Amino acid sequence: MNNMSNEKMPGRSLERRELLIAAGAALGAAGILASGARAAQKSVAPRTGSELKIIVVGAGAMGGWTALALAEGGADVTLIDAYGPGNLRAASSDQSRLIRTSYENPLYARMALDAYARIMDWQKRWGETLMLPTGEITFSKADRAPEIDQLERTLSIVGIAGVERLSARDLRRRWPQINFDGIDIGLITSGGTGASTLFAERLTRRVAQAFRDTGGQVVLGQALKPVQAGSSVTVALASGEKLSGDFAVYACGAWMAKLFPDVIGRHVRVERRDVFYFGTPPGDARFSYPQFPAWDALGDNFYGFPDFEGGGFKIAPFPDTNSIDPDSDDRRPNDYMVERARAFLRRRFPALGDQPLLNARVCQVAYTKSNDFIIDRHPELEKVWLIGGDSGHAFKHGPAIGHDMARRILTGAGDPAYASAFRMPA
Repeated sequence: MNNMSNEKMPGRSLERRELLIAAGAALGAAGILASGARAAQKSVAPRTGSELKIIVVGAGAMGGWTALALAEGGADVTLIDAYGPGNLRAASSDQSRLIRTSYENPLYARMALDAYARIMDWQKRWGETLMLPTGEITFSKADRAPEIDQLERTLSIVGIAGVERLSARDLRRRWPQINFDGIDIGLITSGGTGASTLFAERLTRRVAQAFRDTGGQVVLGQALKPVQAGSSVTVALASGEKLSGDFAVYACGAWMAKLFPDVIGRHVRVERRDVFYFGTPPGDARFSYPQFPAWDALGDNFYGFPDFEGGGFKIAPFPDTNSIDPDSDDRRPNDYMVERARAFLRRRFPALGDQPLLNARVCQVAYTKSNDFIIDRHPELEKVWLIGGDSGHAFKHGPAIGHDMARRILTGAGDPAYASAFRMPA
């Protein structure tokens, strides 16, 4: 349900990634990254898709941004979602998500920078604040120092300023409201391009509205498997209605495994996630933005966000390997997860340990084995593109994924590093 994990951080593993790191490092040169903000000011191409009719299934971060980018490129786009943009079953809901560049793999850091520039541009266009420069603190025992080292190297490669490495003594001095017993090292990433918090559900709904304003149509309906006949592809809805177009893009999160069990389902595992919002003491702003950053207790299997305007201090236990059906399962939090979260608060954030639970959310994550996304053509249907395997860190990358997907379809030329990294697994 979020962008971070502590067992194996999505996208942070270095397995089989030497090529990607080299590509990310090369593309992370100052001149390339500086162009990201300028690129965000431009649409995919000057009305390149004016002759194309495209169906996008799934109005979350990946599908919503893809539909918007395609519509801005001039295509006639229909966006289908079974429950509507920002619905409470979707992984692209809840209050907050972190957009960060602290990845072991510079490719993901570069994607996050691209996405950040695009969100900043849209914020200005909309005149709304949908992202705050919270920064992030990552802290751990000494045995996780190699991971901290690699994160610090990537942040340096992509030119992130304001990164600090702190000792346990420095951490206690900076944040006395945290109990750092057993902690040896901390990494502080400043707000802005380093780490900022997105208001997830609000942003998802705003992207859908921008898509409508661009001329796109949002349809509430349950999409079935696509059928391709010649140069046309048809997407039938459970209601019996059929929509046809030149291309179809499926970006359905956990539902991808249900729609395409042999193509996507065998490559992902869908797990539920419980997150909790605990109260802060009356008159105490020490755990609220802007006095407190987003945080990641690396090795403790918890991460979270500060309180925003009285919404509660967010804490997310990880992992929880319970399965979930995204359509039919209740979204009630597990009692044992509540107690696990409260026990952690009592240990690390003592002032919050006995505060009331204000709210809780349950969603799902579709993990691939490598924690990389799957963004590729359907192996049997040339006109169908599949975007899946969010692996718990897709939300922040939505604008970059959407822009690249639109480039692939409208111009035939996407980012080669993305194409190589996110191929359909064998």
